[in-house]
Amino acid sequence: MQGFDFSAMNYVDYISLIIVFISIGFGFYRGFVTSAISLVGWVLSIVLTYQFYPTVEQHLLNYIKSKEFVIILGSGGLFALLLVIFAILNAIFYKLIGDLKRSFFDRMMGVLFGLIRGFLIVSFLFMCFTISLKLLVGKKHNITEEDYPKAISEAVTFELLKNGADSLENMLPKSFNKRFEKIFATVSKKDGDDRFVKQTIEKLTKFATPEQIKSINLKRQELRSEESQEMIDIKTVEHLLDIYNEKLRDDEVKDKVLTKDEIERLETIIENHLD
Repeated sequence: MQGFDFSAMNYVDYISLIIVFISIGFGFYRGFVTSAISLVGWVLSIVLTYQFYPTVEQHLLNYIKSKEFVIILGSGGLFALLLVIFAILNAIFYKLIGDLKRSFFDRMMGVLFGLIRGFLIVSFLFMCFTISLKLLVGKKHNITEEDYPKAISEAVTFELLKNGADSLENMLPKSFNKRFEKIFATVSKKDGDDRFVKQTIEKLTKFATPEQIKSINLKRQELRSEESQEMIDIKTVEHLLDIYNEKLRDDEVKDKVLTKDEIERLETIIENHLD
């Protein structure tokens, strides 16, 4: 990126700049000392989020079926809660030193500090979005510009934010990368199983009679208020697989659409969900 084309800025750029300018404003108003203490709260929030997220995740999975949504809500919600707590503590400290006169130098250092902090904030948010995007698109590494929403990839600040996010990601501890790879493997397997189930439903539907299809659709409608879409698909494919296997036993299937390995994989998926 050779330079900013301000005429091409979009809402992503404006949001990023607003965050930075707000940070600068707080840096000038509070001064360097108070701003530095605020940064400690941010750092501790990140560390504690990383430390306690697995526990939060286990609780959320009892109520939310989507692993991807749990990751975004759990990490983001916990981080936001910790920020609020440390912001309250910082406000209390700010009142305690409110009568102390902050020098012009302290305020100017606060401006510089605010600029750096603002850039770190937007870079951190971009990093969190990128990590979530990797899970959603199924890419552990080498996520490309085309994978981002158009509004983000066309933002004037895109390369700057991406470079900042990449730098932060490279600073993460190895244990985080190991945990991410574990989560990625779990989510990728689940997504692969979901796609396989949906594709199998399409393949097996042609072996059902119109009456059976009507019965299956009615059952799916009944389950919508009780089960997740994932579980509805599992029960649907279980019924269709029974129909298909029955026709196989009766030698009524001329064109086998599933291999033995695919049937075994499907039976394993069904067993894991219904046990």
